[in-house]
Amino acid sequence: MNNLKIGLLLTYISIASLAAAAISPGLHDIKISMHLSDVMTNAIVSVFLVGYLIGQLVYGPFANRFGRLNTLRAGLLIYIIGSIICLIAGYLNLFGIIILGRFLSALGASAGLAITYTLIHESLSKEKAKQALSFSVFAFSVGISLIIFISGLITQYFSWYSIFWLLLFHGIVMFFLTWQFKETLTEQKSINIKNIFQDYSNAFKDKNLIFYAFIISLLAIFSYGYTAFSPIYCSQVLTLSPQEYGSYSFINTIGMIGGSFLSNYLMKKTSPERTIFLLLIMMIPLLFVWVLIALGYIVSTSLFFVMAMFFYLFLGAIMGPGSYLATKSLADKAIGSGVMSFINVGAATLIVSLMGLIPLSSILQFTVVFVSFFLLISLLSLRKLFSNRYEAKDIIKN
Repeated sequence: MNNLKIGLLLTYISIASLAAAAISPGLHDIKISMHLSDVMTNAIVSVFLVGYLIGQLVYGPFANRFGRLNTLRAGLLIYIIGSIICLIAGYLNLFGIIILGRFLSALGASAGLAITYTLIHESLSKEKAKQALSFSVFAFSVGISLIIFISGLITQYFSWYSIFWLLLFHGIVMFFLTWQFKETLTEQKSINIKNIFQDYSNAFKDKNLIFYAFIISLLAIFSYGYTAFSPIYCSQVLTLSPQEYGSYSFINTIGMIGGSFLSNYLMKKTSPERTIFLLLIMMIPLLFVWVLIALGYIVSTSLFFVMAMFFYLFLGAIMGPGSYLATKSLADKAIGSGVMSFINVGAATLIVSLMGLIPLSSILQFTVVFVSFFLLISLLSLRKLFSNRYEAKDIIKN
């Protein structure tokens, strides 16, 4: 597979993230248009994550039976149907229908993440797969920043529900581009419920998979949590219009693109495990500044987006080594990738859901849950790093 096709393949990882981020410039307008509370507004993000979460465990068995590409196409068709339902709900101003549409959109779009990891591992050598995964955030960054910018313009000059025309077009284009790739399934597996449960059970028992899946979930937690609170914070506190919000969001692109190159550089200098630990350490000073912003001691548009950029830089750099370590030892890549993505998205779903239950401002809700989860993951990472070092010493002695 040439580099151009590898780059195209990586864009499928971010389909669901693009669909989630696209509505962020319009969330404030949706809240006003439909007379929603903060909890109901958060539900639009949360239900998307629930659909995304369920999808991670659905597609693995189908990919093993019907092929990677056929399964991906089926998911994209569901994504297209969900976008059409959202479009209709927007014109009719029906909250319940838009919730259904977002759920279906996420369920379909989740095939992109689950299947792409499998295709990367099966189409490329180990070294090339590691390198490709280190640039996976590049695909997220360019796509998400561009779609937020365009969505901001659409919301500003047309309407928030016109965003779904963009998502519909995106789904159709990605569907037809799947014919650029070759099928990698060599041996079909029948859909046997007992065997499926056994395969998932084995994957969930893999400690490395579980641990590194939680580590890379930090990016999903930050990204989806940020999507849930930032439009409201930027509108109410920073007094930005949807267009200004979309324009400022391009600053985040610098961080996400830089994360890909930083990840690639660090993994050439040291091990993936050490790379992750170094990146977690680098983020600790950022947390202190972010807490000051959340408490209202600092109110600055530029600093807010610059801080988000640095979080995307370091969390994006974790994505490559984390996803590589999570799935490198698994025989069944489809099931393993599904479990990794399930944990990744599940953690984000839990965090966004918890945000709505905390009686604080939206930015403080996010800060409390994100900082708590970050510190827990950092402590576990430190423990694992030293545990691996002692295990290596014992092996040498024996």
